[in-house]
Amino acid sequence: MHHVHRTLRVALNEAVKREHITKNPVLVAKAPKLVEPEMEPFAVAEAQRVLDAARKRRNGARFALALSLGLRQGEALGLKWSDLRITWHHGCKECGNDDVADCPAAYPTAVMTIQRALQRQTWQHGCDEGKSCGRKRGADCPQRHGGGLVIVPPKSSAGKLRETKVRPSRLHDARHTAATMLLVLNVPHRAIMDMMGWSETFMLKRYVHVPDEIKRGIADQVGGLLWKGWERPSDEDDDGPAGALVPA
Repeated sequence: MHHVHRTLRVALNEAVKREHITKNPVLVAKAPKLVEPEMEPFAVAEAQRVLDAARKRRNGARFALALSLGLRQGEALGLKWSDLRITWHHGCKECGNDDVADCPAAYPTAVMTIQRALQRQTWQHGCDEGKSCGRKRGADCPQRHGGGLVIVPPKSSAGKLRETKVRPSRLHDARHTAATMLLVLNVPHRAIMDMMGWSETFMLKRYVHVPDEIKRGIADQVGGLLWKGWERPSDEDDDGPAGALVPA
């Protein structure tokens, strides 16, 4: 409704300029309040179920990367093997092999560089204004151009997850989950911004959510600080009201 109101307001303002009408009636109507819904990131257990399902899919890597690193959908789809710098390490205490490739327990780590994103762009008309093709959409123009899937520089600023038994969600919502997981791990805000590719601090408020497990952890810490050395008696204790704190 907010979008409809805005579209009508702009269109009828133009009609006033062209003197088709004398006043814009939409200006009388109050625009509906636009409330951005609060995103609820996946809990750790939900994220683990998504990762388990992604492991069984041919293209499951993009879901794993989105959850663990917070990649945007286009960034995950635009990755190439050449974007990974893989380093192998000895996984043994002392296997005696000088070459790490000969170590029976060798394991790899990798540094990934986001260099591109896959983006779907809108087709544009390629016909001349004086000789229009007569088609409304640029995608239907015989001489269309500039549309389809294209590689662009990375941005700096539901049915498929059903088998995981978690609530429906967009792939982009994984950025909220990844940012929140960094908060759970006590990663400093400056480091979170760098990992997620943000330059403005307001993005923290938009993407980083405080999950219930952190709230419970804070409550436990406050309780341990204020009531250290105290314990909660059982309901059968007659020395005070049920649930009251008494010295241990």
